[in-house]
Amino acid sequence: PEEIPGPFDEKRDGIVVSEGAGIVILETEEHLTKRKGNPLAEFCSGVYRCSGNHMTQPKSGDMAATMSKAIELAGINISNIDYINAHGTGTIKGDQEESEAISKTFKNQETTVSSLKGHFGHSLAACGAIEVISIIQMIKRGKIIGTRNLQSPPRNRGKVNYLQKQEHK
Repeated sequence: PEEIPGPFDEKRDGIVVSEGAGIVILETEEHLTKRKGNPLAEFCSGVYRCSGNHMTQPKSGDMAATMSKAIELAGINISNIDYINAHGTGTIKGDQEESEAISKTFKNQETTVSSLKGHFGHSLAACGAIEVISIIQMIKRGKIIGTRNLQSPPRNRGKVNYLQKQEHK
């Protein structure tokens, strides 16, 4: 755990599979209002794509198109995105493609990126819920968790800042 996985690191060499579970409950705004609840976060859009190339080895162009479509459907401006919680598993090809996709999507836009998988590995089907819960907590506390085991961030990334563990925002 002190060295691997190393999401986005030049010396990354693969994923570490982990276990975990998380539950995120989505409710309509109408239901939230009726029960006089306070929202923790808002789900604005989601896009799922499969190019047919390979389910676990998407290409940067496909990932960039997916990100762009999600941003469009959410009705937000790319300049309002301050943080990206990347999938970043630590695989040689996957992290490279994802890094290129982020650079293509965000071009010259300043944004911060980190991956939580350096902290707790890849919990496979559970990672989405666990990471959503983590992101909500980061927002609540006003602190971004940097990528553990990231010593040498990707090159040629434009204004995208890959946040390392020891840094805080």
